[in-house]
Amino acid sequence: MSAMTLRELLAADTTAFHSAASGWEGLAEDLDNTVESYISSTRDLGHVWSSGPAAQQAQTRVAKLRREISNAYQPARQIFHALDHHAYALGDLQRQAAGIIERAREDGYVIDETTGQVTARTGERTSGSVDAELRAVQSYADQLTVVVDRARSLDEQTAAELRRHLPDRDTGFGDLRPRDVSRQEVEQVRGRPPQEVAGWWYSLTPEQQEQVLAQFPDLIGSLDGIPASDRDTANRALFGGMKDDLQRREDELNRRITELLLQPAASLNERNANLRLAEELRRDLADIDAQQARLGKVDAALAQLGDRGYLLGLDTAGDGRAIIAVGNPDEARHTAVWVPGLGTTLDSTKGNVERVMHLQEAADVLTPGRAGDVATVMWLGYDAPELDLSVALEERSRQGAGPLVNFVDGLHATHLDGSTHLTVVGHSYGSTVVGEAALSGNLRADDLITAGSPGTHADHADQLMADPRHVWAGSATDDPVSNPTGNPYSVGALAGAHGTALGGLTEALVAAYDDGHGPSPHTDQFGANRYTVDTHGHSDYWNSGSESINNQARIVVGEYSATTIDHGQRPPDLP
Repeated sequence: MSAMTLRELLAADTTAFHSAASGWEGLAEDLDNTVESYISSTRDLGHVWSSGPAAQQAQTRVAKLRREISNAYQPARQIFHALDHHAYALGDLQRQAAGIIERAREDGYVIDETTGQVTARTGERTSGSVDAELRAVQSYADQLTVVVDRARSLDEQTAAELRRHLPDRDTGFGDLRPRDVSRQEVEQVRGRPPQEVAGWWYSLTPEQQEQVLAQFPDLIGSLDGIPASDRDTANRALFGGMKDDLQRREDELNRRITELLLQPAASLNERNANLRLAEELRRDLADIDAQQARLGKVDAALAQLGDRGYLLGLDTAGDGRAIIAVGNPDEARHTAVWVPGLGTTLDSTKGNVERVMHLQEAADVLTPGRAGDVATVMWLGYDAPELDLSVALEERSRQGAGPLVNFVDGLHATHLDGSTHLTVVGHSYGSTVVGEAALSGNLRADDLITAGSPGTHADHADQLMADPRHVWAGSATDDPVSNPTGNPYSVGALAGAHGTALGGLTEALVAAYDDGHGPSPHTDQFGANRYTVDTHGHSDYWNSGSESINNQARIVVGEYSATTIDHGQRPPDLP
């Protein structure tokens, strides 16, 4: 049993344990980065130097070193957790002991901090008061004994945990290959809360993480709770596979069409049959061309971002879904998640990414000396409505609310120091998705921004956030969605704002779009801050240099006092 005394408990320096924990956390992160770099730089060794005794020896040594570095990561991380837990638990025990001592002294008892002995008050006593004082003395002594015993137990548990993760004197951390993670294990993680997903991911060694990324990118890429850089790795592998598969299918279809057209026919019927089949294959080819064009929009957006781009989600089913970050949200001090609205598909990716890129650039210049302190995310993680009855109904926004909540939870779970300031921005119907997520009470956002909103399904800003000063709404005076009154309002104006064909819409459907989602959040009665907008129409809120985007950037970095507003009450600036 540990020999810790009450005096030692009271004098213990928890700051030193916090500092040591931080050092081990940094070491674990460095090991993770090192092994990732080492694996990527030596991955092709067997291909470029594949034969001969020297080649075999080199590959063996590379694998051994890779595994030992990888195997050192988990012990370092577990030591960090042990010291971190020890620091917080020890601080709590110190406060408990100090509270007991303070209450005892207020009652007139004397405490020996070396032995923990409690001495009764002096003076005349009746027999009844003596018994009461003895019981009180015993009670205070017992309480202190329990706290000191807990401190001793904590001391022993932490010491044992530290010893358990130290390297072996002869073999270090070993070079045994860690067990492979199965697809079934990864599938079982899907659907868990992002915090649990993050815990599972960090429980793997870097080599296991590398194995999962290489073998199951389709499972990892969309998993909230996986760090942004790893999701990007998985999704880019998935993206490359999609493009390669489409190219193979295109080549095969072209080959078959050519064969059918050149194939000698024994009869006119056979010739006509070949022509009909070739025409069917051309329709399949046109579909593949369309898919390639849609992926090309994603490719162009990522190319424009370069090293700043992170592909956090990709799905080509239906209209398609994509999540793309400008900057790494796990490292940024300020992160904004931007939710697009009506008519958004993969075809819209490049233009939407340019909007969040402009927002990131406008916000990042407000944190001088800290480049990369802001990340923005284009989150098309739901099936946005088309210009039909779906835009007037709540179903799509309700379907999108849960995934948005999970994504935001995932950003919190993977942020390196947990101190991110997070803003969620909704454009058009995207603001109804944000509203539904906020109304659930589970959206962990510090600020909400809407632009061109038809309504958020809330009647007042305090339904979206406990402090309505952190709800911000913007509306251009000639926006046909958020400001229909007094505008040349028509179906055509709404369709044109979204670049959407009219189809069979009627004025009644347009009215339903505005009336079906609650009051506009930029009105006085709603209770939000209306930030100044100097842009026109429904889609220009993120024009570079505009007061509209500059105001949103100020909100994203917490410079509320600099935000120009038409009405409302600004909260205090972030420190």
